Amino acid sequence: MANYPIGRLIAEMRYRQGISQEELAGNICSVSTVSKIENGAQMPKRKIYEALLQRLGMNPGSCTAYISEKEMRKYTLEAEIEQLIVNRQYDKVRMALEEYIMCDCDAGEKKGMESTEAYLDLCLQTGEGLSALEIQYVLYELAVLAQEQLKDRERALELYERAVRVTMPKHTRGQVPRSQLLSRQEIRIFCKMAALWYEKGERTQAKELLFFLKEYIEVRLGDPAEEFHTYPEILRLLAHWMGHDGRFDRQLELCERGIDLCAVQLKQCGLARLLEEKGHALAARMQYGQAESILKQAYSVYCAIGESANAERLRWKARNLFQIDIGSGS
Repeated sequence: MANYPIGRLIAEMRYRQGISQEELAGNICSVSTVSKIENGAQMPKRKIYEALLQRLGMNPGSCTAYISEKEMRKYTLEAEIEQLIVNRQYDKVRMALEEYIMCDCDAGEKKGMESTEAYLDLCLQTGEGLSALEIQYVLYELAVLAQEQLKDRERALELYERAVRVTMPKHTRGQVPRSQLLSRQEIRIFCKMAALWYEKGERTQAKELLFFLKEYIEVRLGDPAEEFHTYPEILRLLAHWMGHDGRFDRQLELCERGIDLCAVQLKQCGLARLLEEKGHALAARMQYGQAESILKQAYSVYCAIGESANAERLRWKARNLFQIDIGSGS
């Protein structure tokens, strides 16, 4: 399969799944673009290539693609931005996003924009500069900044909604995208939206959306491990919410599935958080011996990956909520 021309691969996978060019294209690109890609008349840009394969349930990393120097710079910046967010270096995230945008315009053009969002709107209106998928990516990162740095849930939710409507213009708030093919970026956006809905008290909608995403990943992707960005977080959130509902057996089931996946993929931060949820579930069922063992594992992983704030938070919760001592501290 790695030796197939990319267009032939996309066409064959689309035929196998009974998906039309219109369904696959959605608002990622035009139907004519899909046709040209499949016929070998056009090489897709990286974002389009990744989104089309993801909608077909494939991992883009399993195939070879050729990208321009500019696209390579954007790819590198996306990796840098993800790490900066993990490290909570939000001012540097903004600078990196500015550089990402500047790849497509000169300094004078960007200086004339009132704001980043104004420039994104201009790109959408004119079809010049950033592509639709790149605009969606920037809106997503701006929403993450609003949520994590500014603690402005309403603003974050507004930006997530704007991001999803770039490729799903008919989407309405609270709607579960049951009839849609989803890219990895769209899955990440919907996961963030569900978490914010839950915090705002829209809990039934939030759970419905996350259970749909969980099933979509399991059915469409075949191997949920390929959705390494979001699937463990979906399981963790659902486990946490099941604990709130007193459904501790279901909470344990979700945690164990996530822990097994994280252990295989060596996603240590996700593993620590899922171990923490499992420990809470066991303690809530008064299985204190097992809970202590699991919470100590979570504490050790947090310490090992440098998440000292999470380690201290977990130690405090274990002591004050369950009278379990899992680590040293004052």
